[in-house]
Amino acid sequence: MAVSLVSNQSTYAANMYLSATLSEYIEKMAFDQVFNSIPFFQWLFGANQEIAQTTLVQDQVAASGILDLRSGGRDIDFPARIGQNTTVDSLEFYDLVDVTPQEGFTTLSVAWKMYGGSISVSLHEELLNANLEQRILDVVKEKTLQAMAELKDVLADHLYLGNNGSLTKSTDIHGMPYYVGTDPTSGTVATVDNSAVTWFRNQYNGTSQTITDTTPSFAANGLKYWYQMMLDCSAGQGTDEVDAIFTDKLTSTYAFLKLQPQQRYTETDKGDAGFRGRIWFMDTPVIWDGKAPSGRSYHLNSRTWKLIAHRDANMASTDFVEAQDQFARVAKVLWFGNLVCTEPRRNGVISGWTA
Repeated sequence: MAVSLVSNQSTYAANMYLSATLSEYIEKMAFDQVFNSIPFFQWLFGANQEIAQTTLVQDQVAASGILDLRSGGRDIDFPARIGQNTTVDSLEFYDLVDVTPQEGFTTLSVAWKMYGGSISVSLHEELLNANLEQRILDVVKEKTLQAMAELKDVLADHLYLGNNGSLTKSTDIHGMPYYVGTDPTSGTVATVDNSAVTWFRNQYNGTSQTITDTTPSFAANGLKYWYQMMLDCSAGQGTDEVDAIFTDKLTSTYAFLKLQPQQRYTETDKGDAGFRGRIWFMDTPVIWDGKAPSGRSYHLNSRTWKLIAHRDANMASTDFVEAQDQFARVAKVLWFGNLVCTEPRRNGVISGWTA
């Protein structure tokens, strides 16, 4: 006699029942559990939103244009600015208009990245909860939360891996250092050769830069360099400015001690997307992230960042199936997409911070 599980349903019916439950949990919880729990995405999704709440649901994020859901394609293509239009000038009477072809905008591409894991329910767990349907559903829910927590942790780690157009592992998401490198004079970023297209490069501290100090002391020059980096990244006062500074805990502490005499906190009705009580510099939140590399501060412009995901795999799950050589059912969860930056030059990084 076959073992009957989940309210004495057939194996097929039980698999479909648990699969439907998992799918519902993923649809309702996954986006919030993963992306709204990572400081970078929490900031990005809430940037410039005039609402007094800490997180945004998926529909709100998609409506803002920051989340781009697509139906596929061999690669992820996106428009990016790589230069200036040199034809614009003042004219009079019959002056000729410069019609030299311009290549200030181009289409770049990055590969799709897949993240996945599994959720399993053993026969042992099912037998312990036989005829107690809600208990086995609670088991599925808790295992789903566990998988989402691990996915969040892995994505949060990978957001800071790589540098200057390189990845630690080819399957990793393109994180901040990929686009905003500590030495962007070389490397290929989303098909752009940084050694040739200098206009595209992000701002950084180093030789021939505005900030030449490669081991800056925060006590001596921290606020000065932060202000200088904001100027370097912007297109003018109030135009395309940095709207967040991400850094590690120690550098954030340096900033707090330096800013403490002039400290002020944001009001809760400013649409601060959950960063209440954070330290602020020039109306810009300073966000410490436990995953951030030591001694770096990233100065970011939310307008230039976008999360692109496949509409059928933006937190999705497969059906539960019987494991081949175990008394268990297994389902898989996945996310398919990548992070893009359309204009790295509006972002910057200062590395090598010391006390």
